[in-house]
Amino acid sequence: MISFIIPVYNAQNTIKKCVDSILAIEYENIEVIVVDDGSTDKTAEILKSFDTDRIIVIYQENKGVSAARNLGINNAKGKYISFVDADDYIISGEFAKFLKDVQQDRDFYMYAYESREKDQIRKITLPVAPGIYGHDMAEKMGDRLYDCPFSRNYKSDYFGGKVYQYLFLTDFLKKNHILFLEDVHYTEDTLFCLTCFKYTKKFEVKDTCLYVYEVLEDSASHRFREEFWDEMIMAYDRACLIMNREIGHRNELYFHFGNYNIHCIVKRFSGISAYFECRRRIKKMVYNTLFHTAILHMEFTDWTRKEKIMIFLYRYRLVPCIYWLYQLRNVRKRMPGG
Repeated sequence: MISFIIPVYNAQNTIKKCVDSILAIEYENIEVIVVDDGSTDKTAEILKSFDTDRIIVIYQENKGVSAARNLGINNAKGKYISFVDADDYIISGEFAKFLKDVQQDRDFYMYAYESREKDQIRKITLPVAPGIYGHDMAEKMGDRLYDCPFSRNYKSDYFGGKVYQYLFLTDFLKKNHILFLEDVHYTEDTLFCLTCFKYTKKFEVKDTCLYVYEVLEDSASHRFREEFWDEMIMAYDRACLIMNREIGHRNELYFHFGNYNIHCIVKRFSGISAYFECRRRIKKMVYNTLFHTAILHMEFTDWTRKEKIMIFLYRYRLVPCIYWLYQLRNVRKRMPGG
């Protein structure tokens, strides 16, 4: 049996498509565990409309995606577990073919996925060539999870920190007590994958596209978050703790965390009336000790001209220039062909 675990919160517009894509897999031994994390829209009504005993719906108070996934793991009866987000979907035909070739001595499988934004579809490049790997490769992948796409030291676009592109052996997760960290609210899936890399002895990478990730502008990962910087720093520290060493390239990571935070600040406080609030928040970020220390130790090798300009502005804390540069970028994006 394969257990598909879907954490869901207010996904009335997407949950039916998601569940239908799993039920369409031509493989009888499937259970779909949907954990409703306190939805307040019509998600519950839609879930009740499915007339099949292959769907198990569990309701919980709103505790977050990690708690929902953990509840799914604890209730899973399948030999393997696959995580699916409620606003994405499975490529049913390809998944059916894939399941016929699954071997029971792998701790997990990694497979390719597509990123879809409006009419644009992009296949995400796999971090390593297809094949069967052991613990040594897993250690290397764990070290690099917090680099791509941040670091200029590696050329891969992506390095495998999304749980929806894996099929996990249930016994492997339970034997090693691998669960999602419920006090981490950003990159919790990366930390889960990192822990799997730490404990695996054998895994396989396949170049088959089995999953479609829908890029939504109003999703949590694209919204301004008051705690973003602190959450990212905490998550990175937890990652180093999991691996018992510093991983990735701290200065580059801190640059990108801070840069993205400022991007979200300018996007959120974009009106003229919010001008002073926006500048205040930018100033708070560029005067943050961790961020500024990282900027001072940045090397300019291999960075694009735009990135070099941003590093320069952050280094000298030129808040007005940072504000107006981001405003100019936002205006250009809204223009035809921008």
